[in-house]
Amino acid sequence: MNISAELLAILSYLIPGLIASGIMNAIIYRKEKDIFARIVEALIYSFIAYAIMSFFKGETPVQLVAKKQGDNMIFETIFKHNVMLPLLLLSIGMPVVAGFLIQCDIPMRILRFLGVSRRGPHFDIWHTVFTKEGKRRIVINLKDGRRVCGWPLYISDSLEDQSLYLYKPAYFMKNEQIQKLPIHGLFLVKKEWIESIEFLFNKQEKETINGTREGKTTN
Repeated sequence: MNISAELLAILSYLIPGLIASGIMNAIIYRKEKDIFARIVEALIYSFIAYAIMSFFKGETPVQLVAKKQGDNMIFETIFKHNVMLPLLLLSIGMPVVAGFLIQCDIPMRILRFLGVSRRGPHFDIWHTVFTKEGKRRIVINLKDGRRVCGWPLYISDSLEDQSLYLYKPAYFMKNEQIQKLPIHGLFLVKKEWIESIEFLFNKQEKETINGTREGKTTN
């Protein structure tokens, strides 16, 4: 039995899933997977791609043909060129759509609504919070007592790092006055500097809260 031919055939079947998995890793931040998990994910993507192609085209793009040559069994991989381009587009489109749904927290939001799960869109609270609330202005309380506010423009992908870049930073002075810094941004490179992070209300939320308080006071 020709082992190399078998491995080539298996890899041929996994190519759509490997492409989709690689694009997904580039789109969203995920926990590092081991080799076995990557193969399983590639198999899932490949199965979905082949199922869709079979439904619409009525045939699979890759066929594995076994031929007997003497006492050995040789496996030959046959590619159907008329469906390779749609398969490639499908391999690119699947992770793009999946990444969009995950970033918008749509699948897990539905599951949380149904009471099936309480998980967020990411495997850690750091990325879940900044994905959902990253457009808010934040106040970072530093361990040396200083307070700096700004807009989180970039955050680290690494949980061990947890550094972030603040756009239009400003310091809170002791008299609660804000001192704007004449720079584009402030890069906080060490998580050891940070004690806590506050996420501020936006303008519309402030108006709603103030209106509610005024209504309670009037009543």
